[in-house]
Amino acid sequence: MKKAAVVILLFLALICHAEGIQLTLTTDAAYLPENEYKSGPTHFSAPVGPYQIFKPRTKLSAGYKIPVLTGESALFSGNNIKFNAELTVTPVSFVPEVSVEFTPAAFFVLTAGFKTGSGWTIGSLSGIREYNPVTREYDALDSFSAWYTYPYLRATLMFDLAAVFPGDWNHVVGLAEYEAGWDHLSGISRTVWEWQTVENYANGISNRQYYVIGYQMPMKLSMAAVTLELKGHYRSSDYGEFADNYDGNFKDAETGFLVQFDWNEKNTFYSSIVFGGRRSFREEHKDVSEEPFLTTCGREWIFSYIGFRWIHRF
Repeated sequence: MKKAAVVILLFLALICHAEGIQLTLTTDAAYLPENEYKSGPTHFSAPVGPYQIFKPRTKLSAGYKIPVLTGESALFSGNNIKFNAELTVTPVSFVPEVSVEFTPAAFFVLTAGFKTGSGWTIGSLSGIREYNPVTREYDALDSFSAWYTYPYLRATLMFDLAAVFPGDWNHVVGLAEYEAGWDHLSGISRTVWEWQTVENYANGISNRQYYVIGYQMPMKLSMAAVTLELKGHYRSSDYGEFADNYDGNFKDAETGFLVQFDWNEKNTFYSSIVFGGRRSFREEHKDVSEEPFLTTCGREWIFSYIGFRWIHRF
């Protein structure tokens, strides 16, 4: 996996110097309030404190488009293949990624990609840890001793009402995205692990669904939307001995409100308020490290985070 990461980084360095390359820098930040765990069937749990953690992330992206199978109509005039190389860095990890996007029509995109990366520990934050079922705690791993890989396929459908009823104020837009990939952390001997400060991962094929319904406007505040994301494993058995009680193919959910500001041609800002739906358990517990041994009985909704994103185009 180290060789794969080096190859991706070299590809990113080369593509950044080629002509016709689209370069963007994306900076994300998430502010998480403090939430506690409550047991029982599906319910909402209000925050118990104003602050739990702040998560920053930045990503350098390079993309190159080649027109293919173009036509004269608006549906096919923009058909292309796009090659992407990215490098994402957080305080505890780095992730190079490559992907290829094929757009056979204005409303449809097919993507194939591969990402790999590793992490380290800073204070109480860890990029990579594995779960110890004996102590029921997560053990920190040596820096770069384990490598995360994620090959994936993604299909995206898009809709714009203005394509049917033209007009600057008729842009009711929609997006539906389905992604399937293989989560894997090498260099570990146990079933459950942590990646980029998110616990309770397991090796296996996972899926992600993402939906957006929004309204675009010809002004600085260019879009307001509602979002829904679902993600989880296809097979409960990926969680081994914890599969049945923990409900290994449970779908974590996130839904929220998103606004977009187009400051100018080079800078776009996003802000979001997101609510999360995580496993709720029959038993009382106080820490996420107890969860693999607990019994899932519903969904616990929480105020998950306030998110910010800045995209700069070079």
